[in-house]
Amino acid sequence: MMKTAFKNSLVTYLACAVIISCAVASYLRNSVYQTPLRLWTATAAASPHMQRPHLNLGLALKAAGLHEQALQEFRTVLSIPRDDSIGMQDVYQEMGNLYFAAGRYDEAAAAYRIGLRYLPSSPMILNNLAVVLLKQERFEEAAAQAESALAADPSMVLAMNTLGQIYVSQGAIDKGIPLFKAAIEKAPQFAAPYMNLALAFERQGDYGAAYKYANAYAMADKSPAARKRVEELLDRLQEKKQK
Repeated sequence: MMKTAFKNSLVTYLACAVIISCAVASYLRNSVYQTPLRLWTATAAASPHMQRPHLNLGLALKAAGLHEQALQEFRTVLSIPRDDSIGMQDVYQEMGNLYFAAGRYDEAAAAYRIGLRYLPSSPMILNNLAVVLLKQERFEEAAAQAESALAADPSMVLAMNTLGQIYVSQGAIDKGIPLFKAAIEKAPQFAAPYMNLALAFERQGDYGAAYKYANAYAMADKSPAARKRVEELLDRLQEKKQK
């Protein structure tokens, strides 16, 4: 009787121990995978010769604001023999984006151009390259890339906005304004064209229209940075209207 009771107690104890150990293992596993960064760090470590996990780790590092580490991870992707699990243009696009954010425009342009070798008709890479060239004041090249982006995707509001900015920067304000308006018509929630219209009309001396679109921009983008920018523009417009 006592042996049976002891045996039953032992089985119960062992069962409890197994349940507890499984629970602990589950907790530890979940703690590893509770964030994308931890998930893809573990996955990349377990799959060092696969491109996809390293690309996703780079994206997770970028999302966490760890840009230099993200760039290094994207370089790791490039060092691995191609396994067709990713589009190589995506790697170069992400690298270009990080270089651009750091103000490293030559490196950004180079990365985008390599990305276009893999997918020449990528509207996003074409547009991003146009933005870099605009920053470098290489207006004709920038316009050509933005036009190619729109040819690849005529509904791309980012490219409409970019091409409009290029035209305005060249002094062709009348060519830029319709593009900003077209972008707003297709995507009313997209804030940038409202500000670009406000600035374009300011340059034309149409302060009433500039005031209108500055207020529209404030409605579309309620961030503190946007609010500050709008307040500065409205103050400047008010001063100009009083002169």
